[in-house]
Amino acid sequence: MARTLYLKLTMRFWQEENQWVGKCEELGTAVCGDSMEEAQEALDEAVAMNLEGLAESGELCRFIEEYTQGAISYATLHALAMTGEGGKV
Repeated sequence: MARTLYLKLTMRFWQEENQWVGKCEELGTAVCGDSMEEAQEALDEAVAMNLEGLAESGELCRFIEEYTQGAISYATLHALAMTGEGGKV
């Protein structure tokens, strides 16, 4: 049975002069755009790319363990990924 893991990430937006800045607090990913909507779209894309990069490098499980402050252990995530029960972790 496949399981889905949801991460609640904090995305903050603010205006600096003529630019909107967006930052994902947990990943440290930041972008800017001419409008808030543009910054939101850019941050969504950057966060997705960052998470994909973590998955490809094998670091996503470690990030999730840190993010959940150990509530979900690396060993559990790794085991689910290896058995296929956790989907693409």
